[in-house]
Amino acid sequence: MVIKRTGDSFQYENMTYTIGQRIYANGQSDWEGLFGVITEIRTDGDKETENETPDIYCSFDVPVLPADVKELEERFSNLYREPKKLEDISLDEVIMAPEMIEPLEAWADRKKKNVWAVVIDWSCHGEHGHLEEICTDYLDAKRKLTEYLTEEFDNSTLLQWQSDDRYATVSEKDSYECYEKEDYQENHYHICLERKDLVMSPVFIREITEESGGAK
Repeated sequence: MVIKRTGDSFQYENMTYTIGQRIYANGQSDWEGLFGVITEIRTDGDKETENETPDIYCSFDVPVLPADVKELEERFSNLYREPKKLEDISLDEVIMAPEMIEPLEAWADRKKKNVWAVVIDWSCHGEHGHLEEICTDYLDAKRKLTEYLTEEFDNSTLLQWQSDDRYATVSEKDSYECYEKEDYQENHYHICLERKDLVMSPVFIREITEESGGAK
């Protein structure tokens, strides 16, 4: 049997594989770490391999991060015992066994939850830093903002900056910023709350549900 029409599905060991479905290559495959799409499924006498499992044809996206490209090239160079570049590695119509891929839920179907991020960005006389802390509740995030800012007033140069005409201070309900007017990059402190969407996978939701149930 050959399945190749977009939207058609095939059930194998309680897992559904659909033509056009986005997938991820896991650690069972040499293409580990790549994202792609299922283009064709073959079973029985129509298979090209002698595996007992169905042949699932996948086309993988070209990796865009240089580190991912380097890792893939090194993996295939070791596999074939000769140097391999990205253009030497087949990414289209790669035959995969079911255990080598993980179907991905459509992005639009993922549930989302509003969360709050406490975001801090600072620099002071050549040193700099950035911090983000995620909270699921606004009041928790506001409390963390207050704690961080209180600590800065107690232990840093913010009080000196506020009284110095070379610095400007801007404060709103969920943010505070103090910076050197002539050289923002050199000396500034900014803390704020940002509301963000947390995209939740089914695995994450299940884990949270199990933890909540176990805590009762």
